[in-house]
Amino acid sequence: MVSEEVAPVIVKDIANFNVNEPINPSVGDMYISSPILSARNEYKHSENNISGAAYWNYNTGPGVTIDVNVENSPNATLTAEKWIANDTSTPHYMKTTNTRKFAAGERVTVSGYFKADEFSKIICGGFGATEYAVFDLATQTVSNIGASVERTGIQDFGSGWYRIWTTYKFQNAIGNLDLYAGFTLLNDAGTLSFVGDNISGIFVWGTQIQEGYITTYIPTNGATVLASYNLFGTITTGTQFIDQYLYTWDGTNWIEKIPKKGELVFNDFSSSKVDYIFNGTNWELLSQWKNNGENIYFTSNVGIGMTNPTYGLDVATPARFRNSSGGSSQIETSFPNNIPTIQTNLNGLVISSMTTGDITLKTQNVTRLVAKHDGNVGIGTSSPTAVLMLKAGTATANSAPLKFTSGVLNTTAEVGAIEFTGDKMYITITGGIRKEIAFV
Repeated sequence: MVSEEVAPVIVKDIANFNVNEPINPSVGDMYISSPILSARNEYKHSENNISGAAYWNYNTGPGVTIDVNVENSPNATLTAEKWIANDTSTPHYMKTTNTRKFAAGERVTVSGYFKADEFSKIICGGFGATEYAVFDLATQTVSNIGASVERTGIQDFGSGWYRIWTTYKFQNAIGNLDLYAGFTLLNDAGTLSFVGDNISGIFVWGTQIQEGYITTYIPTNGATVLASYNLFGTITTGTQFIDQYLYTWDGTNWIEKIPKKGELVFNDFSSSKVDYIFNGTNWELLSQWKNNGENIYFTSNVGIGMTNPTYGLDVATPARFRNSSGGSSQIETSFPNNIPTIQTNLNGLVISSMTTGDITLKTQNVTRLVAKHDGNVGIGTSSPTAVLMLKAGTATANSAPLKFTSGVLNTTAEVGAIEFTGDKMYITITGGIRKEIAFV
């Protein structure tokens, strides 16, 4: 969940895209795109705060002790720590040893992954009067947001882990500000100063301090890390996903634009060329259909009348196919008496094999008729060696390969016709002469 103050978008205005820059953009053009950007985690030990003790002020005075490797982290490794409130009567905080100087208008984001244990509340941000916010992991809510805070967020990573962040901006028009950054533990009552019990605390992993807005997590181990990422969250040193971002062209630069709920944008840079809608928190695909030139396609199953399609096209109702000019000419599929039926009012129906393949008709998954690619047809046999070949009969009743129904002779004899009257059989030869077949 991201707080409604802002959506989690990326930090810097873009002078020029490194990749995918549109040709001759017009003022006001808006895109969700993927320029390659970079961000630096300024904290040197993002997953080992004891090794990073030189960078955190947290020991006896500030009232926090650390147990290392006591909980599985969001990446399923036993690397998460527990920050514990000790028995001093003081705020229990983890703040940078040194202040960070930043100029008017500069932004800083403090973030980390937290999991509730005995405590579920924590302050995140700058150690000034207006640069922080209070996060409650139990309710996934943000409160007490300072006047200098531009953005806050809580993102659920499962198994009780949440990534929280606060972005604050130095508001003064002139001058610089020296400010510590970090986190402060609160007890269940939300009290800032209290006496801890040397047991109760909160799990933590993946702390990050960076210029600008929140980005994908950047791990560090002894040094700051500058990592590349794009606007869809792909990053060289991490895997957590950051949502898509919206930029607008002001005539010179690509400038980050804060989207409003319901705003639409067309991603013209992706190969699929898809539309997105902003739901108030994140960008969502407006449609799962994608474009390829004048064609559209779908990357998964499509259901018509089916909420859970299990095939490429899963249709629950009768279907109709018209010819390209529309009108009444059509092919229909239906299921009268639960029998699948194909019917047409066109000039016939063709079932064709376009290559050297055969056409096979089966019932009960047994081959009954085969039309071979060479023109031979087999009934009851899959390898006919004549234009028409019937399977052999058996001694069982009703299994003869060929049977005639008794009838009367045609008024006009037809060359090649075989007729059966019940006790006699005839064949008509050239000249229209009917000959009785003699049985010896």
